Amino acid sequence: MPILVAELSCGICYTITSNVNLLTEDDIEVYDVGEDLIIVIYVPMEKREQRPIYINDDLFDGTFRRDHSGDYHCTKSQVKAMLRDQTDDTMDMKVLDDIPMEDLNYETDHACRNSHRALRPVHDALREALANCLVNADYFGVRGVVIKKEQDKLILENPGYIRTGKEQMRIGGISDPRNKILLKMFNMVDVGERASEENK
Repeated sequence: MPILVAELSCGICYTITSNVNLLTEDDIEVYDVGEDLIIVIYVPMEKREQRPIYINDDLFDGTFRRDHSGDYHCTKSQVKAMLRDQTDDTMDMKVLDDIPMEDLNYETDHACRNSHRALRPVHDALREALANCLVNADYFGVRGVVIKKEQDKLILENPGYIRTGKEQMRIGGISDPRNKILLKMFNMVDVGERASEENK
């Protein structure tokens, strides 16, 4: 298990252990500034499969998330969400054997398809945004998808963290949907960024 030993300015040493070691020698730099020794540690972003990273062998009380203002303790539900996100088999891949076909409402499905065909020329961007919101939502969280209509904009919010990380999301080019089967369903009706490629 990776071990970090730190010495405070008062001379007291303490030891922290973590379940995953993200650091290499290149991530640590040491500077002599006058009579002081300054150690700079660059902490790389962990991969989705490595989360959660926790300290002192304590999964729930030893997991923290970094915000721009600092680090904060993760709740039990946040830790469970990270554990769910580790696997490539998304939660919507689970087959519900005990659900009868009668639970599927044909009239609702038919009405949805007709509405989709009628609105398609007008609302491509809106459908793309809504599909993206639904495909990446964590439906095991404490709240659901929220859509807010303001005077000059429409805001779509979904529970769950960005699986690729914020920096990669801004760059684009890598997709890691939380609900792959839901994405495939949208693609089958030509909704979603990969719909045109996958349906060729």
